[in-house]
Amino acid sequence: MRGLLGKLKCNNYKVLIAAFSIIRPGVAQSGMMREYIFRHNHPTKFEYFHEVFEKELGETYGIMVYQEDVIKIAI
Repeated sequence: MRGLLGKLKCNNYKVLIAAFSIIRPGVAQSGMMREYIFRHNHPTKFEYFHEVFEKELGETYGIMVYQEDVIKIAI
């Protein structure tokens, strides 16, 4: 967890909560954790998969970090 917080340069509560969510085994094994770290540190060097992702998942850089994010995209 310390390593993840260092990579994210955690400086606020939102980043801390996202870190707790992406450190789960399923997310970490899927590669989404690495992608979130990259997008968090380089917010201008990626493109959203679809405009809905940008609208609904802008806060998490287009990555489905929270369980509610899946529902947002499905709707």
